[in-house]
This record gives sequence, structure tokens and C-alpha cells, in this order.
Amino acid sequence: MDEATMGSQEPFVVLSHALSCPPDSPEQSRGLKSLRNLLEQQPTAIPSLCPTLLQSSVNAKDSLFKRWTIELFSFALSAQSLSLDIRTQLASECLDLSAALLASADSTALLKLIIQCFCSIYPLVFRVQCSNRANRQPWDVLTIAKRRIIDFVESPTSVAKAGVRIGALKFIQRVILVQTRGISDPRLQNRSDPNLSSCPSDHPFINTTVLEAEGTRLLTLVTTILYTSPNPDLISAIISTFGALAKLRPALLQFIVEALSNWTPAKLAGESAFKIKSAEKAVATLLGHILRSGIGKPYMKEINNTLERINERMRQAARTESARISAAAAAAAAAAAESDRNKRVSSATLDGKDTKRIRLEADASAGPSSRVIRTGVDSGAGEGTVAVSNALANFNFADLPASLVTDLIIANLQHFPEATLTAAIAGYRQDHRVAQTRAKDPLTAGPAAARDDPLDPLKLDIDDEEMEYEPDRLNRELELAGAARDSKLEEENAEADELAIQLRASTFELPPPSPLDEAATNGFLKATMTRIASIGSEQIQHGRAIKLSSEDDDAEDNNIRKNAGLSNPVLKGLPPTEMWMLLLVRMVTRGQRSSDTSDTLRLKLEGESEVKSEEEDSSGMEMDKKGKGRAVDDEASRRNDQLRQVLCDHILVDLPSRVRLATIWMNEEWYNDNARNLNLSQRRNFEVWLQRLLEAYRPRLDPSDKTLTKFLMDLPLIPNSVFSMLRELCVNSSTTAPGFNTLREMVIMRPPVRSEALRILLELTTHPETMTRIAAINTVKKWVPDPKPIDKQVREFAVRLLRRLETRSKPPETQKTNGNEGDVPPGIDSEMQDGQTQLEDGEEIQDPEAKIPLTTPYLAETLELPARPPQVLQHVQLLFALSVKRPELLDEIFFAYRRMDDSVQTAMQDLLTPLIRSLGSSHGKLLTLLRTFSPGAESLALRVLTILTENGRPSAPLVALVKSLIVERDLDARFLIPIIAELDKPEIIRQLPRIVSMLNGKPEEKSLVRSVFIDIVEPPSQGKVSSNMPRMRESELLKPNELLVLLHDSNKGFSMKCAIEAIDICFSLTELFPSEIFAVAMQQMVDNSTLPVLFMRTVIQTVKTYKTLIQYVAGNLMSRLIPKRIWTLGPLWDGFMLCAKIIAPASYAALLQLQPEQLSEVVTKHPSLRSGLREYVIKKGGLKARALDVLGNDDSPAPALTPIATTV
Repeated sequence: MDEATMGSQEPFVVLSHALSCPPDSPEQSRGLKSLRNLLEQQPTAIPSLCPTLLQSSVNAKDSLFKRWTIELFSFALSAQSLSLDIRTQLASECLDLSAALLASADSTALLKLIIQCFCSIYPLVFRVQCSNRANRQPWDVLTIAKRRIIDFVESPTSVAKAGVRIGALKFIQRVILVQTRGISDPRLQNRSDPNLSSCPSDHPFINTTVLEAEGTRLLTLVTTILYTSPNPDLISAIISTFGALAKLRPALLQFIVEALSNWTPAKLAGESAFKIKSAEKAVATLLGHILRSGIGKPYMKEINNTLERINERMRQAARTESARISAAAAAAAAAAAESDRNKRVSSATLDGKDTKRIRLEADASAGPSSRVIRTGVDSGAGEGTVAVSNALANFNFADLPASLVTDLIIANLQHFPEATLTAAIAGYRQDHRVAQTRAKDPLTAGPAAARDDPLDPLKLDIDDEEMEYEPDRLNRELELAGAARDSKLEEENAEADELAIQLRASTFELPPPSPLDEAATNGFLKATMTRIASIGSEQIQHGRAIKLSSEDDDAEDNNIRKNAGLSNPVLKGLPPTEMWMLLLVRMVTRGQRSSDTSDTLRLKLEGESEVKSEEEDSSGMEMDKKGKGRAVDDEASRRNDQLRQVLCDHILVDLPSRVRLATIWMNEEWYNDNARNLNLSQRRNFEVWLQRLLEAYRPRLDPSDKTLTKFLMDLPLIPNSVFSMLRELCVNSSTTAPGFNTLREMVIMRPPVRSEALRILLELTTHPETMTRIAAINTVKKWVPDPKPIDKQVREFAVRLLRRLETRSKPPETQKTNGNEGDVPPGIDSEMQDGQTQLEDGEEIQDPEAKIPLTTPYLAETLELPARPPQVLQHVQLLFALSVKRPELLDEIFFAYRRMDDSVQTAMQDLLTPLIRSLGSSHGKLLTLLRTFSPGAESLALRVLTILTENGRPSAPLVALVKSLIVERDLDARFLIPIIAELDKPEIIRQLPRIVSMLNGKPEEKSLVRSVFIDIVEPPSQGKVSSNMPRMRESELLKPNELLVLLHDSNKGFSMKCAIEAIDICFSLTELFPSEIFAVAMQQMVDNSTLPVLFMRTVIQTVKTYKTLIQYVAGNLMSRLIPKRIWTLGPLWDGFMLCAKIIAPASYAALLQLQPEQLSEVVTKHPSLRSGLREYVIKKGGLKARALDVLGNDDSPAPALTPIATTV
């Protein structure tokens, strides 16, 4: 499969093909390379591939595929084509696999690759863990991996190779960046730069203090290695890491500058000059970059001094290296000379010649170098020097290695001054250029070639004229030529003087240009505009293509400007592109001026007084010219508008990239409008064309667009129409972000328009649409509590908005409670009048607008009653959001609540839930309000108490507070319900009558009491409380039978009606009150000396509910009631007889135990029992005669008995 075919297939297909190839083969290498190219083009498939591939590589040996997998993972972690969230998720998923690869890496190459991956993993996982408070395992794995990588550098026993240590140093740089604090302002923080500022200080397992200390220690470690390491590669790596630290952590800049300033290459003494020079250049380059970028201005003097020392060391090193190379060359030459001398001595001995004779003439074949050397010899050298010179003359430099020859050439060139070298190079270029010109030009080349050729004087033909030499005639010709030249010069001077006199006597006026028709004028201007636009585009592209980074060019430019008198930076002027923009804009706005513009400029140039005098002299003429002037003005305005429309269309093609042109245009229009001193009736081009430009761009707005904000913020004036448009953008769901961003920036950065922008934002906090209202609230609540001026306006608006809900003139009650006036909220001075708001530290602000009814475009003038919850939410949602940051605003809520209508109060209780939950039951301000709330706010306080306890156990301070309030203020029993489960048994028994007294037959109260019974009663089947309830001792809960006995005890303060309703609730709780509980409770009540009044009612209800207890009641309870003379207790006796009727025939045995008088009363009041009893007596037989006498025969009525008086 070729690469072209692979590129057109899916990544999984290409991967399958690569895996099918032999391992570590060239075919697999090509397949993996094609797959990598395909994945870089389609990066969305990488996150799904990496975890699987890494899992398969953990336990695999070192191979081509394993290295390719780790390289792909490293690419995915740093690829900008993948979003930050995707990269973060990938790093979190593969953290354990990466740690396993780090632990099992068995080669240097794999170790370097996985360390490179951890350079990206550490900041990504740290950002996730900052918001993770539950899962600690990823942080522990990351910490272990960090420690293992740092040990490659820090551990004294580490045997890691230089490449691994360099990778570990890069990782340490990332750790230092993460474990130091970045920009504290959340608006300026970069999500891709996680640091300690983004980690909460109360994080459960990330200790920011320890991490910051470790980051400082690692920075010290890296600096120590910089000073002590003899490895130039490590030093270069450390210096490269300092660059990112200086840019991203300005707080470390001073430390870095001092560390680089104090560094010297003393530890690199054994290295080559080239490596030492590279290290020096790296330091100098970094310091120069810090200085040029602007961040190093406070340390300019120290950096410049350091650069001078580095340059001096580099020059000294160059001189030393040059001397070394020269010495090496001299030694090599001396060795060659010695060898040549030995050869010549041997040859001379064989030939019998004198070897001591010095040859002083130069051979014809000797070159220039030999002549120079012999000249040196002739200047007075000894015999040895002569020998060396002769040897150098005969030495063949071609035998030397090329590197040595290059070093020799460079060393010799360094001895020449720079000016000499520059002049030599310029001279060579000039000679070479002249030679080329002559070669190309035959007219020039011919004579030159002729002059260069050797001439034979015997072959020259000499004419007579060339042989003649007459000096006198030549002198005469020269004198005549000079006289003619002088005469001509005098004539020219006379003509110039005469012309000057004529020009001085007359006034010259330049004739007006010939007028152009409209088509020609428009064509000329449009062509000019097009040409300027094209030139500007070419300059922009040219500027992007050229990289101006040379310090020499900057220094040369500064010298030129200094020589030209332009050393002042203010005189640098605008960039060329902006100059073209300004020219284009002024040509459009000032190219064709109307008469009113000309008059305005004339007033400014000639003076207002002269114009007035001319107006008085020509008042009659002005009336005649008015009509013509107006026509001319209309024509000029029309032409200018056409040009402006062309410019507007050009800008709208790509406003984000042409926003600077639009800004310059609008500023120029605003300036021209002000210069014309227009009145209200005249048209202002600035507002007209700004509105057209914005309306045309509005449909193209994107939610992430920031161009609109940048454009409007640079305008000199913000018209009201722009504010109206911004309001509409905020309301539109598709353009909410640009609208709110622009208004926010105006509030912060444009104080002149702050009030208008803030007013719009505050009014939008009452918008009926939830999304718009929440966006506005999120925008303005950031200014609370700072900055102060804006904070005050936002809070005052929120309070005035709340006061709109007050429809009652006075609260229901005005009595004093705990020293607070009933009409004054707690925490507010009773002497404060309406329109006065209390701030922190006792500060009071008199608001003159507090008495003025607050209205917004989104609220009705008056509140319609009964109020609806969405309508109430428009008034209070802003104040609720601010109360989280400023809890003292809760005073205003409680104060206004008493004056609200019942429908508004009901809505407030529901809407207050999120705010109270966010504050919590331990919030100090909330507890203070519950302690000191005024009469009329009881329902709100009860709602707050309910919210604080409905989803959790109330805090101890809250329970103590409610207990004290019930005692001191005699509050409603409803305040007990939220904390009833926190009371002990005696307290529960004492407060139980207050709770039961709430029952009035309504379902709501019945539901509350039912919930109380569930909380205070111990479930009989479990013997302990439910896991969903607060864990309490068994002695702190009531047993079900105890509760039943208490409810029947009239001495506890229970009313008959409430007790009956409470007992009915117990019957409905079948899980808490099964049949056994009722049997036990009835038995306990029978055992008491006095029977409760409601006893028989409960017995009857029990036998109706639980049929299984009929035998128990008939055989046990009823028999035990007869000895208690139940017939003497009127209501109980009636209940006894009714119960006997209900449970008959089970009750016959008990009834027969009654005296005849009582038995007769039973069958008299309940005749249905007579026949059954008679049959029962006949069957049983005992006491037959006496019972039958009472019951009578079937046909005879029962005998009349004397009634027995009963006592109740």
C-alpha cells in the first residue's frame, strides 16, 4: 500500500495495515509515518486511539511501534488543533498508563519521550485537580511521577544520560511554572497557563504552600546547576527554560536577571572555544530579548553591564583562540621546516655541497608568498629564522587539513580592522562591477582592451599633427574659450535680474484648475482609493514577510535618526499603514468641502473679526448667493456621501481586520463635525455614518466577536443611538455576549459614559427573559463590593427595586421586640428616614432619588396584585445575588418584607430558597437576623429556618437560637418543628402540647404534626432510628406507646379536639404504630388509676382498625374495666357499651360479668345485643336463671330496672 493510497483511507485501516507489517521493518516504518500524517490532518481520531495504543505498549519491549505511540501521545497533548478540554481529558485518562511507562522505560530514548509527555501532562492534570475535591488518586500518581523525573536531575546517585537530564530540566521548568503564582486578576488569567493562583487555598489534598515552596526549591536547584555544571548542553537547556519563566512569571524576572548576570563560564574551562562561545551567546541573547521585549526596563543598567562583560569575554576568548591557532600553525610549519632541512642536509652531504650558504635571490618560480618571507629574512634574522622562512617558502599548504586552513584564514582576518575589511570588500565589488560593465559595453571594452594589450612602438604610424607641439596656439584657444564663457554667464545673470524685477512688481495668482465633471471626479477618486488600498495591502504583506530582528539594524536606524535630529521618540510618526489610512480617510472626508466647511476653516485661519467686517460689507451679496451656495453644498455632500459609502463597503468586507481603518475614519468625522461648529439642525456625519456602519455589521456579529467592543471603545464619542443598539444586542439571544461585553468595558474604561452604560445594565437586570436577566446580573455583581463608586450605584438600585414591592404603608405590628422598633429593620438606626441607606462601618448615604419611584422599561408602573412569582423575581433577583457578597443587604429584605402584600410574601418565601441554601445554617448574619427580626416578618424567619434544616441536620448555634427565641418571644410552634429532632426527651414532652395545638383540621397543619411524630418516635420494629434521620440516643426519642399515652393525658395541656386529631394521625402511621403498640398503650392506660376520657374512643377505633385485637379487647380490657366500675364514668360507659356492640359476640362473656342493672341498661340502649346474649346464656348454661330474668323471654319485654345514678 503506497502513501497516496494510505492518505485517502481511514486512520484505523492504515493502523491495521501498519500492524500487519513485520515489526521494526521499513514497511512498518512507512505505514506508521503515513498514519501520523493522516492523524495530523484528522486530529479528532487521536483521543480515541491513544488510550488503547498506550495500554498495549505498557508491557511491550522497546520497539518502533512503541516509540511511535509515545510520540503520537506527546503530539496529541500539545496539538493546538485539539481543544484544551480534549487535551485535558486525554491527559487525565492516560495518567496511569504514562506513569507505568515511566516506571518501565528500559532505554534512554523511551525515557526521553515519556518525560516529554509529562511536560504536557503535569499542567493539564493540575488544572483538573484544582476543581476536584473528591478523587485524590490521580494527584498521588502525578506526584510520584514528578518525584521520579526530578530525581534524574536532583539525586546525587543518578546515572541518567545528558539527554534524559535535559528533558527532566524541561519538566522542572513546567513544574516551576505551575507551582508559582501567576496573574491574580481572574479576568486576565489564561486557561492554558495553570498556576497556584487558580487553586483554592482550602483544597483538601493540594497544599498550595508546600507546592510553592517546592517550586522555589526547584528554581534554586536549576540555578545551582547553571553555576556548577561543566556540561554546556545542560547550561544551554537551563538558559532556554529561563526565557519562558521570565515571560510568564514577572515576579521571577529579578531573580533570573541576577542569576544570568552573575554567571561566568568558569566551569567550562575544559570545553572547546566554540561551545563556550555558544553558552555565552545564549546568555547574551536571552538578556537582549528581555531588554527588547520591554519587561526588562527596570533592570536595563544591570543587563547592559552584563552584556558588556560577556562581549569582552568573547573578544578575549577570540584573541586567545586566534593565538592558539597561530601557535599551532607555527608549530606545524616549524615541524615541516625541520623535516625539509633534514632532507636538504642529507642531499647536500651526498652531493658534497656547502649547506651553510644562504640563498638570497628569489627563484623565478617563487610566488608572492616566498618573496614576502624572504623580505622578512632579509630584515635581520638569524640562521634558524632563515631556515624556517625557506621552509615556509617551499612548504605546500595543500597538505594541511581544510579545517586548519580555515582557522588560519579567520585568525588572520581578525587582526585587520573592520574599516579596512569593509573598504577592501567595497573596492573589490566596485572593480568587479566596472569590469563587468566594460565587458558588456563594446564601446568601453574596446579601448580598455586596446590599452591593456602590449604595443610595439616600431609598428605605430605617427601623423604630422601628432608630431606638432605648439604651446602658444593652445594658450590662445584656451583664452578665447574662457572669454566666451564669461560673456554668456553675464548675459544669463542680467536676464535673471530683469525677471526678478518684473516678478517683484506684479502679483502672480495661480490659475484655477479646469473643472472636472462628476463622472471624471468620481472615477479619479475611486482609482486613487483603490490604489491606496492595494499599496497598503502590499505593504502589510511585505512587512509580514520581513523579520526585523537585527540589533545592528536598530542601532544604525537610531544613529540615522539622531543625525537627522529625530532622536525624540515622539517624532517617529505613524507606521506606514496608518499613514496610508489617514491619507485615504482625509481624502474622503475633506476632499470636496462644502461652503459651510470652507467658511469655518476661513474663520479659523483669517480671524473672526475680519470675517465679520467682510460680512457687514457684503451683507447684500450674501442673500443673492445663498441659493447658489445651498445647491453647491448639496452637490458636494452628495459626492462626499458616495465616497463615504465606498469606504464603508470596503470596511464591511472584513471589519475585524480593518477595524483600525474604521476607527481612524470615525475619529476624523468627529473632528470635522466639531470643527464646523454645527448646530442641532445640521447633519453630523459622525453619527450618521457610525449608525450606518453598525447597522450593516450587526447581522454579521458572532457570539465570540470582540471587534465591536474594540471599535466602540476607541471612538471619541458614544451617541445615544449606539446605546440603544447595545441594549437590543443584549436582549437578542444570539448577540448577548458582544452587547454585555461592550457595556461592561464602557463602565470600567470609559468614565464619561459610565452612568449611561451602567443604567442600561441595571435596567436589564429586571428583564422578563431569564437568560437576559441572569446575564445582566452576572455582569453587575462583579462590581460588588469593588470598585466603590460602581458598587454603591448597584446596591442602591437593587434596594430601590426591592422597595417597589412595598404596598403597605405600615407593617401589621409595630410593637417593640428585643429593643428594636417594629417599623425599623434590625441593624438600621431608628432615626434613619426614608431614602437613607446604611453601608458598612456605620457609613450612611443620603440618596436623594430614594423617594422617587424606580421604573425600568421592563417593569409596570405599579405592581399588580395579587403578584405572580415571575413578576416578583424581576424585582428581587439582583438583590439576592448581591446578598451573597454583601450579607448586610439581608436587612433590607427583612425590612421590606413586612410591608409586602400576602401574595408577594408567599412568592418571596419560595424565591428565597437558593440564597438561604448558599449561605448555610452557620452564617453569622443570617443567625443575627433570625434573632432580631421584627414583628411582621415571622413567616419569613420561619421559612428561612425551614430552608436551613430541610436538607440536613441544623447546626448547634441554630438550635440554641430557636430555643431561646421560643422562650423569649413566645413564637409559634412551627419554629419548633425544624429542630424538634435535636431536642432531648424531656424537652420534647414539654413542647409536645404546643405542637399538637397547631392542629385545626387543615391538611397543612396535619402534615406538619405528622412529620414531627415521625421525627420524635422510635420505630418499634428496628429498635433504632433510621439512617436517614439524625443519629440520636434511644433515650432521646419517644416510644410509640409513650406518645399514645401522652396524647390521652389531659393533664399535659392537650385540648380534646387537638388530641383526637393527633391520635388519628397515629392511626395513619401504621409503620410506627402497629397493632401491638396500641395493645401495649391501652394496657398501660388501663393500669393507671384514672382512665383517660378518650380511652374508649381509642379502643373502639383500634378494634375497627385492627381486627386481630378484638379478642384481646373483649377478653382482657373489658373484663378489667368492670372492676373499675366503668358504668360510673358516663362517657366511658357509653363507649364501653358501644364497643361491646361492635365486637359482639366476643364481648358477651364480659357483658355477663356486669350486674343485672348494668346488663339491663346495655340491652336497653342496644337492643340488638339481647337475642345474642340470650342464646349465649342458653348455650353456656351458667347463671341461666338470673341472666334470663334480665334478658327476658323472646315474647316478653325485659323488666324495667331502676336507673343507677352515674358520676362522671
